[in-house]
Amino acid sequence: MRGSLEKLPNVSYYFTQYIQTTLDEALSGVQGSLVAKISGPDLATLEGLAHEVGRSMNQTPGIVDVIVDPLIGQPQVSVKIDRSKAARYGLNVADLRDLVEIAVGGMPATVAIEDERRFEVILRLGKEWRGTPQALNQILVDTPSGERIPLSQVAEVEETIGATQIWRDAGSRLATIRANVRGRDLATSVHEAQDKVKAAVKLPPGYRVDWTGEFQRQQEASHQLSIIVPVTLALIIIILYMACGTLSGALVMFSVVPLAAIGAVID
Repeated sequence: MRGSLEKLPNVSYYFTQYIQTTLDEALSGVQGSLVAKISGPDLATLEGLAHEVGRSMNQTPGIVDVIVDPLIGQPQVSVKIDRSKAARYGLNVADLRDLVEIAVGGMPATVAIEDERRFEVILRLGKEWRGTPQALNQILVDTPSGERIPLSQVAEVEETIGATQIWRDAGSRLATIRANVRGRDLATSVHEAQDKVKAAVKLPPGYRVDWTGEFQRQQEASHQLSIIVPVTLALIIIILYMACGTLSGALVMFSVVPLAAIGAVID
């Protein structure tokens, strides 16, 4: 399936299963078995770093289905009110913001009742008067002196590119790179990817990369086993010593444990 779909240009694919996606999201907060999280204050910088990290991960054997979640790319209309110009006309910034909000998004003017159902009647400008920045510039504003001026006299209206989504973790903005690992063990693949990222990506001050998902869970499990296994073996020796009465006898009986482990691996 991947071979057939990769022939389509400018399209990325991520293969997973419904239950696996749910578990991955529970582990890392993101739908991905391997997730690199870049945290920092600026969205544009985060997206640039995310693409650099994604390229390094793509070059790592065993890491597949690399997806860089977009942060910027949503068209927006920005209205920047000039406070000094507004003050000359005796206008309040909050009132100008309310005017733009009503003109574009609308506000409930009344309630229409039909039998037992109620519907809010929204009041706003027609599409031809609010559909473009040029149209918004021509919205008339009533001043305290009775004069009516276009919005362009006190504000700058322009079309910009804004954020498509804003992820946060521990109070910091976040960029995420999702991937899967196939044909290679998880730990080796991630360690190699980490080395590539450290060599290729220069993180500005205040930015960091965290690796989560199944890899984080594996690291936690390995740490727990490094404590539990020695404690368990020590308890076994103590029990054998109490049963045999001599340390040499306990060690002879304990020597069977490594052989049992070899048999379990071969089986």
